Amino acid sequence: MNAPTTRWAMIGTGAMAVNIVRDFQLTENVELTTVVSRSLEKGAQFAAEWGIPRVVTDLADLWADPDIDVVYIATPHPAHFAAAKAAIHAGKHVLVEKPMTMTATQAEELADLAGRAEVFLMEAMWMRFSPVIQKAHQLAATGAIGTVRYVEASFGFPFPRDPESRMWNPELGGGTTLDQGIYTLTLPYMTFGIPSSITAKGAFTDSGVDSEASVLLTFPGGQQAQLASSMTTFLPLSASICGTAGRITIERPRSGIPPLSL
Repeated sequence: MNAPTTRWAMIGTGAMAVNIVRDFQLTENVELTTVVSRSLEKGAQFAAEWGIPRVVTDLADLWADPDIDVVYIATPHPAHFAAAKAAIHAGKHVLVEKPMTMTATQAEELADLAGRAEVFLMEAMWMRFSPVIQKAHQLAATGAIGTVRYVEASFGFPFPRDPESRMWNPELGGGTTLDQGIYTLTLPYMTFGIPSSITAKGAFTDSGVDSEASVLLTFPGGQQAQLASSMTTFLPLSASICGTAGRITIERPRSGIPPLSL
């Protein structure tokens, strides 16, 4: 039996939306029927380019549409919480671009609301579904590198210093942690679970944006993770899962496919 087709709306037409919309064209049993934009002109251009039938400029119209099953929120970080909350209240399933919210309290509120409304809610963290990341954990689970004790990961490269850009603007959720560090943090959480302690150091700009971050995580079983991210410095774009008999290294992507070395 074929799976039913789900009908989607995407909120946002910026850089992340452009990256995401390509994947809809590669995915079975989904139909992107609506795009939401504050600008009718920009929304119409986006819809025409990607073959999306409908453009909406008022979110109230989206929430009232019974033909929308799932909403993908691809707006800047600070707008995620309000849009996701409204979607849940409207009975829509929700996929939110990372980071899901600006604070842990907001994420917990959304999770509670989704549970009570019995709708699906998830942060769109691609790493959890990446074949190479899944393969790395499958190898580790077989004992190929012995007992896994340590994860290291870094992600850094300079961004042009533009106080008006999202990366350098605290009002838009700028900074390395929410944009780059979220990836380095995801790997040890996938590997070991929730840490028992977190130690973090960083550097900040005059506006209060975190430009560099170093994080040490320890876990209940004594495992550790050493992580670094930076939007001012070139760091290795790689990660390793380390065990008592070897390590699995996830190298910098080449031709869009991150290779594994064991």
